[in-house]
Amino acid sequence: MTWAASAEADLQQIHSYVATDNPAAGRMLAEAIITAANSLAAFPLKGHVGGGGTREWVVPQFRRYLLIYDVDVSAGKVRIVRVWHQSRRR
Repeated sequence: MTWAASAEADLQQIHSYVATDNPAAGRMLAEAIITAANSLAAFPLKGHVGGGGTREWVVPQFRRYLLIYDVDVSAGKVRIVRVWHQSRRR
């Protein structure tokens, strides 16, 4: 499992934004996103097909957040491309 720089920046921004008002909630959200991303290593095709050849998986505990990721099935590799709040325009 790898994270693109854009996904790492998304995660940091999300954590910082939430943690400004509630540090515990920010930490809990970031941990849930990381856990959801790690689950894709075991089941990389569980998300649905997204645009541009990517796949998308909704973070189970926080359904407003979406992981956008690439899968190389033959190499068994998953790369998180973006972490997206679903109220944002793409």
